[in-house]
Amino acid sequence: MGLLIIILGFFVFLRPYYAWEFRNAFFSPAPPPADLAFENKYLRAELAKLNSVKSALGEPSPDLIPALVFSRYPMNFKEEILVGAGRNNGVSGGETVLYNKMLVGKVIKVFGDTSLVETIFDSRFQLAVRVGNGAVDALLSGGAEPQVTLIPGKSKVVSGDIVYSAAAGSPYGLPIGDLGVIKSSADRLFIEAGLNLPYDLNEIKLVSIVKNAAPSD
Repeated sequence: MGLLIIILGFFVFLRPYYAWEFRNAFFSPAPPPADLAFENKYLRAELAKLNSVKSALGEPSPDLIPALVFSRYPMNFKEEILVGAGRNNGVSGGETVLYNKMLVGKVIKVFGDTSLVETIFDSRFQLAVRVGNGAVDALLSGGAEPQVTLIPGKSKVVSGDIVYSAAAGSPYGLPIGDLGVIKSSADRLFIEAGLNLPYDLNEIKLVSIVKNAAPSD
């Protein structure tokens, strides 16, 4: 006991610096390493990312490349979206892009880890489609409000008929939306309709890119 008092007295009265170091070493909790704090933030970000997309992920498929959609907030332009999959993930360009198995656009530019997707809300977007159980030929014309145009005037189509892909270069039969209100075209030779969609593009967090078929030998 006496020896302990002598040691403490030495620290307190003769070597206060060493006393402070002794206190910090044995009685103060060590702060978490900086690396651990950064790792904690990274894991929290990863968890938030997984929670935001798990409902849209569905079953994995070897024919699809999942890709996160980068935020466009606050502009929320709908003509193009940037997604988190590119050349390093097997994207080559021209692929069809899906949301919940519905066609939403196609890849137009490919970078190392990202790709630019032209959506059906771009006025330049056009795609041959078919309508309803009668497989009536038509043209999907993109824009802020996509239209189904060039439907033959005598076709038996009605509002609510499904519109699906029928163009070479895209998987056949992908749903796109339903026919809206039907009207005659300006030249009275065809009929046309708006396209009803079951989603809001600004709320999409994850898409799937349909892999291009490998070239045959």
